[in-house]
Amino acid sequence: MKAGFKAADKSGAKLALVLGERDLEAGNIGLKTLATGAQVSVALADVVEAVRKSLRPDARDLVADVPGGAEALASDVGGAVAEAVRETS
Repeated sequence: MKAGFKAADKSGAKLALVLGERDLEAGNIGLKTLATGAQVSVALADVVEAVRKSLRPDARDLVADVPGGAEALASDVGGAVAEAVRETS
């Protein structure tokens, strides 16, 4: 199994799905984040949504590199919206 995780990591995959006999019997699957090694058990019925949520960027990550953080970004966006409204009036 270790070789499989190495291959997945080398391919650029962010997640790996781990399914063993016990998982299958319980109706679960392991969802492993390759960057951290963290693994959670997810119901098979919920695996698609769990993968989507895991791959969706966190809003905090999107503004991490913005000078001034979220407040500055909100101000810039608000200013751009106000400018667009003025231009269309």
